[in-house]
Amino acid sequence: MSGFYKVKTQIPPHVRINQAIEKLKQRGVKDDKCPRCGVFDWNVDITDIPASSAMARLPLPTSGNYVYTQEPTGFLAVLSLVCKNCGYLIFHNIDALER
Repeated sequence: MSGFYKVKTQIPPHVRINQAIEKLKQRGVKDDKCPRCGVFDWNVDITDIPASSAMARLPLPTSGNYVYTQEPTGFLAVLSLVCKNCGYLIFHNIDALER
């Protein structure tokens, strides 16, 4: 389950955010304006999304349908950018950026 983790990193969030932004620049991200409204005013944070892989869950059949009841097995850490003007939201996978 690449991209999932159970133990949170000890690196301070502001350091991880700055490192992720530098990686985006190194990988060719040039335009920091919102693609919806054109404004450059973002709220930037790291969001840990509880998640579990669908491939790791066992389906429980109920009346011909399948129900998945497993609790999240880890977290998907994403760099989240929210436009302060229009609310447009961008996610970047932190695991991919930290490689």
